[in-house]
Amino acid sequence: EEAARQKGIDTQEAELARQVLETGVARTYIRLSAQYALLDTGRKTLRQREGTLEITRKLLKAGIGTELAVDQAAAPIPASRSRIAAIEGDIAVSKQELAALCGQGPGAGESISRPALKLARVPGLPASLPAELTGRRPDIVAKRMRVEAASERITVAKAAFYPNINLTAAAGFVGFGFTNFL
Repeated sequence: EEAARQKGIDTQEAELARQVLETGVARTYIRLSAQYALLDTGRKTLRQREGTLEITRKLLKAGIGTELAVDQAAAPIPASRSRIAAIEGDIAVSKQELAALCGQGPGAGESISRPALKLARVPGLPASLPAELTGRRPDIVAKRMRVEAASERITVAKAAFYPNINLTAAAGFVGFGFTNFL
């Protein structure tokens, strides 16, 4: 019975590990999709800033603009390039993390293509969830099984603590009678 109980606990813990792994893969994939969206926005911003710089230079050449305006237009461009490089680094890390979560070795993340998720709306949760759902989580079920097993071991230990008296032997001794013996 103890082996069957331990097998049930192991099954619940394996289910928990599977769910944690699936959640990690989903979160990493969604984060990767968001990082690509940030990269697109960063590149678009860089193009706009470079366009503004080009227009400001043309205005200076035409005698309408100033050097100060050109310097102000050029100032945010290095920061934009730096931000794009940082996002590209984050994407590379997320790809490697996703590959590792899927059991792949180093370098396998490079073959992961851009996610095609459309995250226009965040999925919502219901206003209330029954407590019964929480009780079915594999980690909680495994812990409950451990507590029940420990409780049964305590009951067995208490029973082993008390002496085991054989009542039939005592009845035979009373039936024999000490006075009859003499």
